[in-house]
Amino acid sequence: TVPFACVYYMTYEILQEMVWRKPRFMLSPTENFFNGCLAAAVAQTASYPFDTIRKKLQAQSKVLPGNGGCDVRFHSLTMGFRVIIDRHGIVGLWRGLTANLLKVVPYHGLMFATFEALRRFYLYENGYTRSALDDSPKPGT
Repeated sequence: TVPFACVYYMTYEILQEMVWRKPRFMLSPTENFFNGCLAAAVAQTASYPFDTIRKKLQAQSKVLPGNGGCDVRFHSLTMGFRVIIDRHGIVGLWRGLTANLLKVVPYHGLMFATFEALRRFYLYENGYTRSALDDSPKPGT
């Protein structure tokens, strides 16, 4: 979703500059993994209410008894927020977040660590850097 992607990449860039305080090419695979994990956790937490509304809209049924097992019924995004907050409180928008984080966080950490490692490898293979372990450019490149 758009909110997830915006917060995800923004957090990743902020961590890289403000936490580690060194250029991207100097980050280790562990630091890249940590950045991906933390960026995913922040982004998932920020965008989870929209995911909750989407899942509940998809689960509703006009045919099945008991509304298809969905605990609330609504027809729009704003109505969904109102109904869930009235029924479960504001925390109801984040129900199930912990289980989702256990799945999403390691995946994104591995994804970013792998992406950065492959990026360094291909920069080296194409002659842009001196080493696959360091993506600082060759002189004259």
